[in-house]
Amino acid sequence: MNQQISSPRTYFPGTLFRGPVYPSTGALCAFVLMFGFSGSACAQNALKSFCDGDCGIHLFTGEWVTDSQLDVFVTDPIFPWQYDYLSDERIYGLALSKRMWTIFKVIDVEPELGFAIRTGEEDAEEIWAALYFRFDQFPWRETLYTSIAISTGLNYATRVTQLERDRAGADQKLLHYLSPEISFALPKYEQYELVFRFHHRSGGYGTIGGADGGAQYGTVGFRLRF
Repeated sequence: MNQQISSPRTYFPGTLFRGPVYPSTGALCAFVLMFGFSGSACAQNALKSFCDGDCGIHLFTGEWVTDSQLDVFVTDPIFPWQYDYLSDERIYGLALSKRMWTIFKVIDVEPELGFAIRTGEEDAEEIWAALYFRFDQFPWRETLYTSIAISTGLNYATRVTQLERDRAGADQKLLHYLSPEISFALPKYEQYELVFRFHHRSGGYGTIGGADGGAQYGTVGFRLRF
């Protein structure tokens, strides 16, 4: 919820939920943009109207984490620099997102689509679709813009590697995507975010395909809001 950017959103009944309202001309221009006519003024205006500071592109990289997510965040919380990493197992990812709705005026809901490449023994590709729920109304936001978010969605890997199989206890390419993150930015430049994400896919304690854990990485990245 960037306070410096006016967004084409409105509150729905009860003022607890807001979502985007776009003019029909914007939809027509978005159709033009979709078919690759990005050089046209219509397409450029459509992108600006559709995003208006709420779209994001996130580039990140990281290393495999052997600690369980439950331990890291609940049982024995630790900072990212304290994780037990496998430096030979890396991930490189790209994610696109958009802040679409706000719940209770403080929690932003952001659909996200992502793609990542794993290297090392975990050599594989991932794609995911998720919803992120983000809170950024911290009292120190005028000093250091901070947001925390957690996701729910689905993640598909092109193959199940031995390392992931050992953690999951099953061969399951499609798993739940639960990847909490924290981001920071200077208040005058909230559109430039430093992002720390615990990139995690798992079966949700056997809920999906009998899998327990799954692949997970401690990542650092940069997100541009536009």
